[in-house]
Amino acid sequence: MAACLANRCVMCMSEEESSKHLFLDCRVSIGVWNWATQSARYPTLGYGCVAMYLRSGCVTT
Repeated sequence: MAACLANRCVMCMSEEESSKHLFLDCRVSIGVWNWATQSARYPTLGYGCVAMYLRSGCVTT
């Protein structure tokens, strides 16, 4: 049985859990973003574009 570390990401257990980590930096999330963009038939979009958009604050001009 694995010990649960306080404030650790429940998906990767490698870093402190935060919104930024969960959506942008977690290796599990990166895999999910890549799968979602490929499944939606936007393979050129990929994780890099999604992360850049989210890090920019999702603001359009």
